[in-house]
Amino acid sequence: VDLVGRIMKTGTRVLQVEIIQIGAVAVTDGIVSEDFFSEYVRPRYYTELKGRIKKLTGITKNDLKNAHDLTVVLKSFRKWLEKSGEINKAEKY
Repeated sequence: VDLVGRIMKTGTRVLQVEIIQIGAVAVTDGIVSEDFFSEYVRPRYYTELKGRIKKLTGITKNDLKNAHDLTVVLKSFRKWLEKSGEINKAEKY
């Protein structure tokens, strides 16, 4: 699972952390599946992307503008986990 987020801070104090992308790939017995999950998350608080984030991630303002809210993306991610069998594997531990 890979979460891309934005951290808003003043000095050393963190004000807000917001997820802007969720990505995951299924791995079974060390073998990476071709099945993957990747969705952008529309920011709730900070809609402007800084140049550093754009350069580092390749995410654009349009990617986020057309994205779903975090709750919708999390539901979609859970469905992907159930479909790929990852939920059942996690429940063993």
